[in-house]
Amino acid sequence: MENTFKNSYGEWALVTGANSGIGKALAFEITKKGLNIVLVARRKPELEEVSNKIKKKYKVSTLVTSADLTEQNGINDVLP
Repeated sequence: MENTFKNSYGEWALVTGANSGIGKALAFEITKKGLNIVLVARRKPELEEVSNKIKKKYKVSTLVTSADLTEQNGINDVLP
């Protein structure tokens, strides 16, 4: 099923608010299916902790971006 999920949605997913609550839960559910993940939230230490747990448990790649998406500069930090 993971291959079907990757084929449908691609290799990477982006999750905002990934350091706690629903965002964190979504990050784990998505990586459980084998996708690499970009984790975004304001608090970088918590993001790094989530990233390390995900990499250890699911052996996927992660990128961590600390950004406040309520501000234009934060949005620009996430956009390529």
